[in-house]
Amino acid sequence: MVARLSSLVFLGEKICRNETWLDVSVNYTIDAFNAARELRDLPAVARPFIHWFMPSMQKLRHHRKVAAEIVQQEIIKRDMIREGKLPEENPPRTHADALDWFREVAAGRPCDETVSQIGLSVAAIHTTSNMLTNVMYDLTAHPEYIQPLRDEIKAIVEQDGILKKTSLTKMKLMDSVMKESQRTNPVSIGK
Repeated sequence: MVARLSSLVFLGEKICRNETWLDVSVNYTIDAFNAARELRDLPAVARPFIHWFMPSMQKLRHHRKVAAEIVQQEIIKRDMIREGKLPEENPPRTHADALDWFREVAAGRPCDETVSQIGLSVAAIHTTSNMLTNVMYDLTAHPEYIQPLRDEIKAIVEQDGILKKTSLTKMKLMDSVMKESQRTNPVSIGK
């Protein structure tokens, strides 16, 4: 779910529904942390040579290749639409997403859009998953907050009919629980 939502923001509606992209972005995140852990166990001087033979690093290179194909196809399609070689999507899309933002900021300079998109995916998936895990641990440690949270969600669903984006802004207790969990479990950057 995190991968799909972050992909919607970073790459647009079509790619956020691409199962191959979602698989790559999730597995790249998992494999990147595993590969980093393995690399840390090696002498620093050997890493530039050994990484070529490590299965975990080979997986990362494969994920990057698949991601590059998806991102490049989208870039080519958008360029063709801009040049009038393909019809405009119906309804016309503004392409207000990270793919266009990176290209705009690069202003013609070389930019590896694939690396940028994978980096955003890793950051979004890792931090969000970490935060949600910590919230679950905190609720397990303080079960007295579970029923009030359920009551808040139930009341807002009854009021709005379904959960919508605007429903989330009404969840004050949920917001407080998440903020407190983030305060007591800050994101750490390991060695």
